[in-house]
Amino acid sequence: MPDKRPAPFKVQWERALMRRSKLPLPCIAVLAALASYANADGGSIHPSQARLADDLGLTVRTVGRWIRFGLETGWILETRRGIGYGEISRPSMYILKIPDAIEGNQKQALPALPLTSTRRNVPVQLVNRCRPRKEVPVPSGTWPRR
Repeated sequence: MPDKRPAPFKVQWERALMRRSKLPLPCIAVLAALASYANADGGSIHPSQARLADDLGLTVRTVGRWIRFGLETGWILETRRGIGYGEISRPSMYILKIPDAIEGNQKQALPALPLTSTRRNVPVQLVNRCRPRKEVPVPSGTWPRR
């Protein structure tokens, strides 16, 4: 009789991500690409965001946003913060983690999703850089002219 061993943690994590997560599809794609660099235990993940962006055909900024979303939802943990950019740099290191809400079959509470622009499907942050307009009195009889 064959010995039934449990699947490696990386496989269990991928199954949970694909089957039980309520994450948006771009986030799942980025996290799955990140997991492709993991060992069987789900650790030692350290590709650069530029490498992931190249693998997925996305921008580095978009990959960074979805990685942050994965961190906020608890699907990955950052064990070492990366430094620099370009030739002299060290990427962040991550490990895979199945959120407690998924393991206990509880409802998963998601943080607010990043907004997406209308031109292309990339997240953008809504920043109001404009000051409120001041009410300027208009002299009577001069505006609007008809």
